[in-house]
Amino acid sequence: MSIAEEIYAEGLSPGKIVELDILDQRDSRVFLKCEYEYNSSDILHNIKRKPAFYLFHDLYNKGIIREGMKLISASSGNFVLNLALKALEYDLKLIAVTPPRIPRENLEALTSLGVDVIHITEEFDMCPRETTVFYTRSLAETYRYLLVNVDQYMSWQNVLAHFFLTWQEIRQEFDRLDYILIALGSTGTYMGVSLGNQVDRVAKEVIGIQPPHSHSIPGVHHIVDGCEWNPEIFSPSLAGKILTVDDIDTYHAMAWLYKEGIRVGPSTSMLFAAIKKLMKKYPGDYLIISPDSDKLYRNHLLRVYRKIYDKLIERYRDDAELINWYVDEIKRWKSIDLPKYIQHHYKQVERGQVYEISKLDANAISNMIIK
Repeated sequence: MSIAEEIYAEGLSPGKIVELDILDQRDSRVFLKCEYEYNSSDILHNIKRKPAFYLFHDLYNKGIIREGMKLISASSGNFVLNLALKALEYDLKLIAVTPPRIPRENLEALTSLGVDVIHITEEFDMCPRETTVFYTRSLAETYRYLLVNVDQYMSWQNVLAHFFLTWQEIRQEFDRLDYILIALGSTGTYMGVSLGNQVDRVAKEVIGIQPPHSHSIPGVHHIVDGCEWNPEIFSPSLAGKILTVDDIDTYHAMAWLYKEGIRVGPSTSMLFAAIKKLMKKYPGDYLIISPDSDKLYRNHLLRVYRKIYDKLIERYRDDAELINWYVDEIKRWKSIDLPKYIQHHYKQVERGQVYEISKLDANAISNMIIK
């Protein structure tokens, strides 16, 4: 059985594809591929389940992950949350190394799943995730007989997960598309879908959407122009056009989408902000790959809208009423008690700890890994 077949056998369903009727463009159509089920009780399910499970199975089947070893992984949340489910299933300890701007909800979920978190703080942050990734690799090398690095930024299995899963799901639904829009994080989705499109030639172009260097959009990264390091799996020869969308346009789009009844996460809103501009110049059939919903972002959104409110109103003065209405709506959302939810749905484990990197020394790190 292939790894893709193993993952589907575990109950992973192909992401649902729906056509949206929210953009007034007669010459264009927009399709949304939802890599989650909004009404499902599995609130941790998102697009990162595919590469997290794929990388785990590959390392486990090769005998690299063995009894008594611990996993370590750099992630801003979604990847390592799904990897934590595999660690629970196989009774393995997982250490997550997370960047400064990870949503607090993700930290709460990780520790509730028994994950120990090394949190990179602002003073150690680089462009924009080097510290997180390189520090993880350094620990994995130093403790090579104890740790297995599940490295989504370097492993080609990340790309293959989306080639054999995400791309094949798209290929089954479409014979032709004009544009596919993908948010750039580890770039696994972008590379996997781009590779599939090179083979099957379904879309005219696969377009990557990135944030600027400084941003508040979880799970995505600035990839080209101004970064000294990109994920090793990112291949310019496979990549197509890459566009940049900032926080202001992203969080305006998120309010507009919510009004239209579409509950998506910030990275998907970034894609919609891009598509609204693209469709004016390039009509056609668009597919947006939506990584996650807004379910775990309530507190994060309130913090971001408070931070960017003045700039948001300045750019979108005519939509001030919409923005204020949306913020009021967010306040009315019911907060999810993540520890209670996780305790109910998953195996009970000892709660993990969050360690700020600025407070760690060699002995503390050694004790955390060896214990």
